[in-house]
Amino acid sequence: MALCDPYTAFFLTSVLLSSVQSSPSVIDDLNNLQPHPDFSVTISNNCLKNPSLRYCSGFFPTDLPDIFKATIVADHLCNESNNNNCNELPISDAHFLEQFGSSSFLHSGLLPNHRKFKIKATFFLVGFPIFVILTVVSLGWICFWRPDFLPPFLRHQHKFTPSMLKAATSGFSQDNLVAKLAELDIYRGKLRDGTEVRIEIYQDKITPEQRKEFVEECRVLVQLDHKNLVRVLGWCDRRNPRAIVTEWSNGMNLVRWLSQSPSWNKRLKVLVSVVEGMCYLKDQWPGVVCDLKASSVLLSEDQEPLISRLWITDQNNYSRMVYMFGVLMLEMIVTRSSPNVLKEGKSIVEWVRMHYPGNIWVVMDARIKKSGMTYEQASQMVDLGLMCTHLSDEQQLPNLHHISKTVKRVYEASIVLGTPNHEQWHSERD
Repeated sequence: MALCDPYTAFFLTSVLLSSVQSSPSVIDDLNNLQPHPDFSVTISNNCLKNPSLRYCSGFFPTDLPDIFKATIVADHLCNESNNNNCNELPISDAHFLEQFGSSSFLHSGLLPNHRKFKIKATFFLVGFPIFVILTVVSLGWICFWRPDFLPPFLRHQHKFTPSMLKAATSGFSQDNLVAKLAELDIYRGKLRDGTEVRIEIYQDKITPEQRKEFVEECRVLVQLDHKNLVRVLGWCDRRNPRAIVTEWSNGMNLVRWLSQSPSWNKRLKVLVSVVEGMCYLKDQWPGVVCDLKASSVLLSEDQEPLISRLWITDQNNYSRMVYMFGVLMLEMIVTRSSPNVLKEGKSIVEWVRMHYPGNIWVVMDARIKKSGMTYEQASQMVDLGLMCTHLSDEQQLPNLHHISKTVKRVYEASIVLGTPNHEQWHSERD
């Protein structure tokens, strides 16, 4: 029996163990095979014929099982490769490798297919880096341009990017443009989570220091939490655009609402809620001021007033806030479109002072005289409005909590009276 070189045989054995998954019985048989008693004689004869064989240089009896198994492996590889030289098994390992090249083992199925291996290697060496690069680019795009695709706990809660605003407004389409002012564009939009928002985009150019102040102001505004303040959702501090994002209200502002002749009770209820929002700012956020114009106070779907103009100042604007509330109060109960007011070019405060208290019925809105308002209630509200707009002595300005109590008291009295009482109104007026 001719034998392979044991080193070559060990290599073939490892190939067989790692590659031949379809013939587990062969490996089991190899592990269990034991050499024939005369096997050592065969080795001796081979070494006499060819002393250059590696296992001929001082082998020990303990090496016989390994040499025997290696011989079986070599014979099995020859048979599986369908090589015609298997009948003349080579003696030296060099001749063996020359006669049984890699193609023989590939076709036998004992070694992996080189073509498939090259494809896998190419994918790993080329495709995998490309995959990593695309993944990094995609994550970078999401983080810096569209963080709304990230889970909530991974993104900045209040910061918006230009791409997010563009997506929310369908590319800043004209259909979503609500108003266009000198340096302010107002859009209606919808965020990725379905939230409808109001987006105020500022077109004016500001310095880096002003931009920093803008961000600090927004950081404060997003913390405001009151049912009568428009909720600020976040901001965008990029150069183009710079924007503030607030919740959207499907209601109308007070100017349009008053044109629909709301009842006396509804007007008082709105004033109660507005002054509650003012008290919240004064007590918890004294640095935040609001704009109380009828055009900037919105109504939610459930008729709850929302103060929409808020900003931060380091000055004491308490007197200005009280004054603006007094004007708003008079606008809620006094005729807004009186021809005499327009003709004389007087403000609503001047118009009321001209006729109060002698001719209060001249300045009162005739549409609410029949909706349950009494002369006493009208007098109380006009008195309070004029007190709020009396700027000659700031120390005598009514306190916001005093204003709140007065308005609530009048509102509760109007609820008790219930339905309109025309005779009472006329008798009190006379």
